[in-house]
Amino acid sequence: MFGVSYYLLYTQILDHAVNRSSRDTSLVGGHWLDVLAVLAVIQIGAAFSSRFYWLLLMLPAWGAWALYQAVMGKGGLVGGLMGGGGPNTTEGSTGATGGVDSAPPANRKQRRSEQRN
Repeated sequence: MFGVSYYLLYTQILDHAVNRSSRDTSLVGGHWLDVLAVLAVIQIGAAFSSRFYWLLLMLPAWGAWALYQAVMGKGGLVGGLMGGGGPNTTEGSTGATGGVDSAPPANRKQRRSEQRN
């Protein structure tokens, strides 16, 4: 049972490491490392007591919470539609197009001075 779980978690950790953005400062592996730690504690603890298997009930509860956050959270499906502010809402100066100005500060100052003149 644990062999398949470890394999699936390992592939998810690798997938997160490969597909994360360059600006992401979170730990490589994301929340999959938490699940890996819970499974390791259960496996080691089960060697001493069979009651450690009750910790497996944490996984569906964690999954339900992750699903709730994915759907209703700040950057989730419904949260983004309801004005929850997702990751795309950043503060910054707006340019002529109305979007966030991502130019370096020197170029921004030059453009502002040109717009004033």
